[in-house]
Amino acid sequence: RWPARQAGVPRLGEGVLLAWFSVDPENASPAVLAAYARDAKADPGKWVFLTGELGAVQEVVKKGFKLGMGKLAAGASAEGHEGGVFHAERFVLLDRERR
Repeated sequence: RWPARQAGVPRLGEGVLLAWFSVDPENASPAVLAAYARDAKADPGKWVFLTGELGAVQEVVKKGFKLGMGKLAAGASAEGHEGGVFHAERFVLLDRERR
């Protein structure tokens, strides 16, 4: 899926920044995200890869973006999220005023 995300990036105008939010800070540390960005050849002038403490991430995703996410119960599984965090997979567009 990454090549499809990257394909349109060169056509974006100035002032457009793409942010990738990890909702699994236990497994996606800043170092892990930096390696992912490097391996994916993400343009650092267009992409930022973000994570934080789970509570802070949930605050942004659930209350700010109004999207679902949460931690799976021990032993539970969901497609692609074995024993970790489930989340919506949506594109969120914000302007400079965060609207």
